[in-house]
Amino acid sequence: MPGEVLRIAGWGPKRIPEDDVIRQIDGPLRHKALFGSDYPLLKRTRIVAGLDQIPFKDGVKQALMSDNPRRLLGL
Repeated sequence: MPGEVLRIAGWGPKRIPEDDVIRQIDGPLRHKALFGSDYPLLKRTRIVAGLDQIPFKDGVKQALMSDNPRRLLGL
């Protein structure tokens, strides 16, 4: 539904719904989505390893973890 927010805070990558969230991150939201973790509840290494298992298009993981946050913070 338009305007609806899906909160996935605290979810490991394997629990993120591929048909909804991953498709949006891999497409129209690729320049708006940011990486985050629930450290220390979920270790960053575990989250990154899980992200490596998601078949993102080229450049999407780089955007999530580096390019988008830098642009947002003006770095």
